[in-house]
Amino acid sequence: MNSFQKFFGIIIVIFMVLSYINVPSQSDYVTWLKGEFNNKSGNNIFVALGLNLFEKQINERTVCTNYILLMYCKTNMGSGKSVSAVGYMKKFYYDDSMK
Repeated sequence: MNSFQKFFGIIIVIFMVLSYINVPSQSDYVTWLKGEFNNKSGNNIFVALGLNLFEKQINERTVCTNYILLMYCKTNMGSGKSVSAVGYMKKFYYDDSMK
């Protein structure tokens, strides 16, 4: 094994360890989701208050699956609608449309 392969292997291991350490939690997801809804409402104070009041229900309707290096979360919004996102390195990425 040459020095380049060793260096590349070490970089991959460091990257995987950092990814594992920084997998977001369900609590991180709920906080992020509330922020997204608040931003989409134009930071409406009534929406923000409603989201804080219903945080427990949002948390109960959310299912997160940990895939070691990332987290997949899905929230059932009722009426057949849901929001899902993939969390990686303490950030979430999702499809902009509610399904």
